[in-house]
Amino acid sequence: PQPVRTQHPSNMRGFQIFRAAARGVRSPAIWGMPGHRLSTAGSSPGRRLMSDRARIAALSIDDWAKEFSAATVDLAGMDIRSISYQESASRLRTLMQTGLLRNTDLVNKPDRFFLAHRLLAQHAPQLGPGFWIRMTVHLNLCAGTVLGLGNDEQIKMLDEWQDKGLLGCFSLTEKLAGVNSGLVVNTTAHYNEATDTFTLNSPDRGAWKNWISQGLVASLF
Repeated sequence: PQPVRTQHPSNMRGFQIFRAAARGVRSPAIWGMPGHRLSTAGSSPGRRLMSDRARIAALSIDDWAKEFSAATVDLAGMDIRSISYQESASRLRTLMQTGLLRNTDLVNKPDRFFLAHRLLAQHAPQLGPGFWIRMTVHLNLCAGTVLGLGNDEQIKMLDEWQDKGLLGCFSLTEKLAGVNSGLVVNTTAHYNEATDTFTLNSPDRGAWKNWISQGLVASLF
């Protein structure tokens, strides 16, 4: 599935980014990782999903931490010298589809949200910070922006994205700004109600979007 359609990025003026058509997009049914396999017998996928979501929500913080740690145990076996962007992103999708950490936990369960960052950071000495950064881009920057600025309908879509295994990225950095991103932003976005799209207007090459973390493999921008 390709929920984001764009014109060729060589001409950023009039660059069209279409709203992600998340509805109706299917992804493989991945219910867990080694050490965290969920039962799928005897019920429909939707019912299983809701019942396990309720079970996870009821866990104590200590029990949740044990399950989250078990779900990340195979990350330590990644070969960072040969793993592709696509495979690394697939592992994050699998982790998110366990449902142990929700796209909305920054607001709804901040204790789990920040503990997940600390638990995942324990793998950094062996793996480097790459996978941890990938998770923060998706959860903190992409989903966090929707939580902070989105309306109720848009926030509800965060659960839909998670169930379908969709990952997001965050298009902030501009070529001229570099590390001053956030202080220097010259690209503007204008919403076109008739086409349900946003038009990004970059006045010059320095305002082109660059170095978009997870941009190569993300489903949602």
